[in-house]
Amino acid sequence: MKKRLYIVGFMFLFINGCANNVLPTYSDQTNTTLSKVYTGNLSSAMDINNNSDDILYNMEYGTIQRLQSNYVSSNLFFTKAQNTIDLWSANWQSSSPSAQSLNAVASVFYESGTDYQPRDYEKVFLSTLHALNHLGLNDFANARIEIKKMYQVEEAIQNYNQATYIQEQTAFQKEKSGTAASLYDQLSVQYDLNNKVSPQIIALKNSYQNAFSHYLSGFVFEALNEPSLSRPGYVKALQLQPNNNLIQQDIKRLDSNIKQNSETTDLLIVQEVGHAPQIKSNEIHAQIPRNFVSYEYASCLVGGVTTLFYPVLENDTNNQELYSFDLDGKTILPLPMVNIDMMAARSLYDNKNKNMAQSVALAIRNIAAVQAKCLSDNANSFALFGGTVVTLGAVDIEKADERNWNMLPSKVNINRVNLPYGVHTFDITINGVKYSKQINLTKPYQILAYRILGNQVYFEPQKDMFNKENN
Repeated sequence: MKKRLYIVGFMFLFINGCANNVLPTYSDQTNTTLSKVYTGNLSSAMDINNNSDDILYNMEYGTIQRLQSNYVSSNLFFTKAQNTIDLWSANWQSSSPSAQSLNAVASVFYESGTDYQPRDYEKVFLSTLHALNHLGLNDFANARIEIKKMYQVEEAIQNYNQATYIQEQTAFQKEKSGTAASLYDQLSVQYDLNNKVSPQIIALKNSYQNAFSHYLSGFVFEALNEPSLSRPGYVKALQLQPNNNLIQQDIKRLDSNIKQNSETTDLLIVQEVGHAPQIKSNEIHAQIPRNFVSYEYASCLVGGVTTLFYPVLENDTNNQELYSFDLDGKTILPLPMVNIDMMAARSLYDNKNKNMAQSVALAIRNIAAVQAKCLSDNANSFALFGGTVVTLGAVDIEKADERNWNMLPSKVNINRVNLPYGVHTFDITINGVKYSKQINLTKPYQILAYRILGNQVYFEPQKDMFNKENN
């Protein structure tokens, strides 16, 4: 696990004083990738690294491969990412949460140099997209395996969150009421999410369960003729989206044991729109509390200001929420199933205390580093630059963690239609650009997924769904 090097004294000043110093960030890399994806340049959107152990890289690159319908390659990268999550999930399924809680809470002190820990909704969506890849290969059996993993991951997330909630709250309240109270108060003034989080976000059951993943579960088990497993998937999807008529109809049809006509396809159409919100690090300059400054250190804290940071979301605004399409000349409007923007916001809301604790902990450490430098032989010369060091020291080196799985869609919408075997025409127009595909239906259950990014439409069909002239 990589560790950050924390440099004190004149090195802080040197880094921040270099006018040409531009440290590459994950946000910079993401902007480059998104720019290429939005212009249709998928082949160069990300450099391939088959040996990377970075779970986030494997999720991002696997998604780029999925957009090109390279399902086998995508699965290789998704599997590497999933292996890491599977190990984490197994620990929290098989172990007592109380035995794990102390180690879990120890991670409250943020280090951006550590390995990426996927957000809860990202863990669930990895299994979901992995299952969609297998469906793209007409492999319902392996899609079933990924769906089962999704349920296991959700159980592990629930155990983990229950085990760590009380400990994190206790640690936060203890620190907030201690010597760092003033820093917490100053950060809270700007990091007030209560006025920025909508009632719809607060109404979400949690930040990881979503209706689409569970609906897909119902669809896969139904296609495999396992109604006893299919129904719970649909029911859970309905619990997460109570007013969805499509889910209600599917449950009634399953309960009534209504069979579809032979020589027809039950087609699930999945519309993925945009990309997940980017995370940006905002910062404030906070006054150093007097109780942090001893007399012998006062000369090192000229100006008395340190840096605090907090994460904010930057949503994708390049696309609308859903797009109608034509199927054999009939216009159909998809049904909204998942809003990942809202899930990301709920995740940020749930982790507010932890994020604040991380920011304050690093600020305290930086202040301590400056004070410790006062004891060195060159304390007098160092004091001349003390205020600048404390004010700017954390700006370039420390910030809120901006990493997240940006290539996830922003929204997921679906439709489900029953059509006779044979060739059908699918048309969709995005910002005046028309895309048309001939789809070939040959099986009782099939799926057509596609991604809209800017003016681009990336089709993610099942194998042999498109006629050769449409590839």
